[in-house]
Parts: sequence; C-alpha cells; structure tokens
Amino acid sequence: MKLAIFPGTFNPIHIGHLMIAESACIQFGLEKIKLVVSPFPPNKLNSKDFLPINKRVALIEEAIKDNPRFEIDLREINRKGPSYTVETIHELIQEFNLRAKEPSQPPLSGRSKKEFDLYCHPEKGDLGGFLKEKIHFIMGVDSFLSLPSWHKAHELKEYCKFLIASRPGWQKIDVKDSLSSFHDEIEWEIIDSPPLAISSTQIRSRKRENKSYRYLLPERVYEIYKNLDIENRY
Repeated sequence: MKLAIFPGTFNPIHIGHLMIAESACIQFGLEKIKLVVSPFPPNKLNSKDFLPINKRVALIEEAIKDNPRFEIDLREINRKGPSYTVETIHELIQEFNLRAKEPSQPPLSGRSKKEFDLYCHPEKGDLGGFLKEKIHFIMGVDSFLSLPSWHKAHELKEYCKFLIASRPGWQKIDVKDSLSSFHDEIEWEIIDSPPLAISSTQIRSRKRENKSYRYLLPERVYEIYKNLDIENRY
C-alpha cells in the first residue's frame, strides 16, 4: 500500500491542506493519507489561538468525510508523554506490515558500522531492517529544511519519502539550494499543487477581526467554524 502521513495541528483545517493532500494522492498514486493531528506545540500550551482538540477533530472529520483516501489519525494526541513522529512511523510500519524479509535495494552509503548493523538486523533495534515501501511524509518546505533538528531524524530519512508543499513561487531548484548536507541522501519530491497562500493563522486572524474568510474553508467546515469561539479553548 502506498501510505502517507500528513501531520499538523489543523487549527483549523482549510482548503490549502486539502488541496496539498489531494494533489499528492494523484501525483504519487497514494492509496491512503493519514492526517495525523498534532497536540499543542510545547511552547504554546496556554495559547488561546488553539481550538480544543475535540473541535479541531470535528472540523477535520467534516472536511474529509467524502474522501475515502483521507483518514484522521489521533495517535499523537492519545500518546502519553512526549510524542515524536518517529514513533508514529514505527507504529505504522508494524500496522501495515511494511517490513520486507529481503532488501529491495542496497543500504544507503555513509552509514556508521552500528547503523549498518541495525539496518541489516532489525531484531537488534526498533527501526532496523528493510521496508517493502517507504512511508510518504507530506510536509511544508520550512519543516523539511528544519528536519535535521527533529528527534531521530536519521531514522525518518531512512523510512520516509518526503513530499514537499513548497512556498508560492518556489521551484524544486529553490528548495534544493536551501538544503543542508543532512538532506543529501533523502528521497524527496515537490508536490505539484496550486500555490495557495493560505494559513490557519490567517483564518484565525480574519475571524477575530470580523473579516471574510468563508472561501478559505470547505463550506461545511466554515458553517461549523464560524460559530466557534476561538478565544475560548474550553
């Protein structure tokens, strides 16, 4: 199965998110995209900008209910303690039986002896071994550029192919010119999606200022969101 994850706070989900996901589905032949709902960022736990999780989830469910390839995933919200994307990847590898008994391709170069040993002998480590198919990871270009700072980022690059939603006006060469040496052996592609300059921050701001934002959201999502009090998290 061609599986993808699309993590985000979705605060709220908007047509930009949905256009990116749908474009990735068509371009890369994805069979399922899991919208992995992220909890509050640690530095914004008390921010009134964040809707309660149950309200965010309700908006996502409304937005994707007519698309059988999209699925909401709440594991990072339900996970106790700090939640890391690499844990989600590990769980999905198990759930979708993505491990292969034999390597489909030779190991990547540049490994340490320990990394190579874990790669060839998965029983010695949590995320060793070969995959039948890499998990596709949908993310924005800013997150992709910051990937080296992520928890166990070297494991993410082994087990994921990154599908990048670029900035409006950016081409693949612009992204490539901004990458670090860490990105050298990462599989990645640019999602061919219309450059919609829409953000959840913009929507929240326009709602707060009583400005129009109606057509930045799916119609059914708008009908729910317009009645929410975004200043009250509870």
